[in-house]
Amino acid sequence: VHDCALAGDRVVVFDLPLTVRPERMLRDAFPVAYEPEHGARIGLVDSHDGLAEWFDVESGVVLHGVNAHVADDGRVVVRALRSIPSTPTSFIGAYTPAFLYEWVLDPATGRCASERYLSALSCEFPAADPRALGEDVHCCFAIAPRTIGGANDHGPP
Repeated sequence: VHDCALAGDRVVVFDLPLTVRPERMLRDAFPVAYEPEHGARIGLVDSHDGLAEWFDVESGVVLHGVNAHVADDGRVVVRALRSIPSTPTSFIGAYTPAFLYEWVLDPATGRCASERYLSALSCEFPAADPRALGEDVHCCFAIAPRTIGGANDHGPP
């Protein structure tokens, strides 16, 4: 687990298809690759008993969460930076932009009720106000990746 979030008495974990396989190093390859055929899911782990509920989501990569909270209707809203590598090794071999994304997980149905991009601005290393941990926040701080020629012109897929 590279990152997680807290929502009430649950820990949000991302089980996404960025895999680490040491045998790749034996072939002189980087051990990390994007394998979307393995599926993607987000887990809500109960902080009291350790039991997890899993929600299938669209494939992608999340390295950095922003925040999560339990909405008034009991759904869990998760916000993070999501990217979609274009090839198995492009995530590490070349820059893959990440964008603010939201999932709404419904424990009552066991399904992801919705998921969507919230911004077309590529960014990294997000941080929400720590006083609002686990609450519905409407903004976060992040860096906008730059190149020598200026801002990156990547947009969400």
